[in-house]
Amino acid sequence: MQPLLQPSQAILLISGCESLPVALLEAMTAGVVQLVRAIESVKPELVHHEQTGLLVGNDPAEAAAALAGQSRDPDLRQRCSIQSRALVEADYGANQCFGRWLGVMEKQRGHARMPFPIRTTDLQRLLPLADPSFQS
Repeated sequence: MQPLLQPSQAILLISGCESLPVALLEAMTAGVVQLVRAIESVKPELVHHEQTGLLVGNDPAEAAAALAGQSRDPDLRQRCSIQSRALVEADYGANQCFGRWLGVMEKQRGHARMPFPIRTTDLQRLLPLADPSFQS
């Protein structure tokens, strides 16, 4: 998706229900400004108005005005682009997400019927990540 997104200035997501929209994460990684309908189900830590993207209401005219406005404001576009890319790299990268999954599995180990600890050496071969849990 990155080569397709990089020439874009913005992505508009106005759906009625989202939790962690992968389309937004991909756009943020590419530095594309996201305009998102402010709905309860969008993760609030993902889009901070005029910092990592723009939040709009239910009115399509408001979304159109925000889309046009960001195209005329290079400072806003650059700020949102830089901050959204940094947010994704810091909080949603492969290592961070995989580390969270390992944490969930470790918490559940007392309730599990499978042997623990999980052999991360096999996972390292399959998922070559920089997570320190994989170091031999």
